[in-house]
Amino acid sequence: MKELKSWLAVALTLVVALGLIVACAPEATPAPEVETPTAAPAEEEVEEPTAVPEEPTAAPEEEEAPTAVPEEEEAPAEAELQKVLVTLDWVPNEYQNWLWVGMDKGFYAEEGIEVEFFVPTNVETALTAVSAGRTDVGLSISADTIIGVANQDMPVKVVSTIFPRAISGVMRFPDEVATPADMKGTTWSVVNSDTERLFFSKVLESGGLTEDDVEIVDTGFDLVPPFLIGRVSGATSTWGVEQWLAQNESRRRVVQFDYADVGPQNNFNIMANTEWAEANPELCKAFVAGSLKGLKYAMENPEEARDIFIARYPEFDPMESLAWWQNFAIGFHASYTSDKGFGWSDESEWQALIDFFDEGGILDRKPTVDEVVTNEYLPDDYFYAEAPSPWIPEPGTSPVIDAINEAGNLRVGVAEGVLVSKDASGEFAGPGVEIAQWTADALGVELELVESTSDTIVDDLVAGKFDVAVSGLDPTIEVQQAVDLATFIIDPDTKTRTGVAVNKGDVDWVHFVDLLIQVKWWSLQ
Repeated sequence: MKELKSWLAVALTLVVALGLIVACAPEATPAPEVETPTAAPAEEEVEEPTAVPEEPTAAPEEEEAPTAVPEEEEAPAEAELQKVLVTLDWVPNEYQNWLWVGMDKGFYAEEGIEVEFFVPTNVETALTAVSAGRTDVGLSISADTIIGVANQDMPVKVVSTIFPRAISGVMRFPDEVATPADMKGTTWSVVNSDTERLFFSKVLESGGLTEDDVEIVDTGFDLVPPFLIGRVSGATSTWGVEQWLAQNESRRRVVQFDYADVGPQNNFNIMANTEWAEANPELCKAFVAGSLKGLKYAMENPEEARDIFIARYPEFDPMESLAWWQNFAIGFHASYTSDKGFGWSDESEWQALIDFFDEGGILDRKPTVDEVVTNEYLPDDYFYAEAPSPWIPEPGTSPVIDAINEAGNLRVGVAEGVLVSKDASGEFAGPGVEIAQWTADALGVELELVESTSDTIVDDLVAGKFDVAVSGLDPTIEVQQAVDLATFIIDPDTKTRTGVAVNKGDVDWVHFVDLLIQVKWWSLQ
């Protein structure tokens, strides 16, 4: 039996982010005693969680317990609400604001339930607490559920895929490590879990390397500092979290080798105890519905969602909290989301992930998709909203954006090739022109296209002939020492690298363009 080492990729990396950006979450009322077993045998008798006492009491010293999230004062209800116990993936943070919106806007109450959230004592508490029946529902990544079912026969199942985008990877400075092949002979910090090592090995394979070609160290969750001081050439990370933190602190461009380029989506989900869900299908469905209502409202009202979160956790910075939500919001969308609505689980993606883990040798048995995920608890109503507008740096923080706004136009260099072509009338067309127009529209300025060639576009950008270069740039070290690639997209069919470049020296500008293109590109997938 393999040791369960499934870590919550998104949640784990947020631990680092929160530790670097903000103070710890406010002290909360202790929760009922919840131990964290390594497995949850069906025959084990498990004590049901009890209500959090009104007066705080110290948790038993010999047992750590999840900390209950402070509850808001409840208005008198006409009918008695039924309680649902939920273990968070980690400490309260901005990307969970749809949960707090659900509570504060009364969406859970509308569904006839009262939700009590618990903060876990470690990253595996959600899985073990839910499997043992100590809480009804938990938040986790797909790998947790698959490995929990396959390797420990845990009675858990995903009832809603909340975050269908895989945004984990390996961060690095692109002007030092441009391609996976450049990793040879370097040192990397990799979170010590079977799934993380599997994805990391696939990144190496894409560059023709194996783990024998690099040195792997475990720095725990202290991922950013060792990277910035040069102890390691890169580290496992999440786009928009460690990647953003490292970039902001170093004021250098930091990018990822994305796991989504070498493996299936490892999503973030709502998981439930299967026995509880089968016995209480309407309660399970009510929690999912209230959560999706909160998610839709947070998408449509990002500033109000931020205010609801800050009211609960005032130690967080309001502007940073809004920027974080704008960074993460697109991750709640997939190609099928607009048709199926938020929360839908795509069986083909789950099958691909199960196959990936099985072929990687980290499963004791290969579970079926039906064993690990279901859509039967999704609400009958359709909940969907577009992602909010991307984050834009405040005036005075990005010299390039300030100059563009003052000029009233965005100059974009285009070269015929992968992204740009000319139509019958001789006008530029193609996805590169769409990218250019998206950027201009987001800034509220006019678009000016400047013709260049694939051979001269980098030199023309450096010479200041335009603000952004859109071309099929190959992300070599030489290119990335000259300019910053705001993003490059690898076409899944042709494997063509699509580069969008800006001049070095303004990290906020390159991050804005990167975020904007990620948002728009993802929306088209």
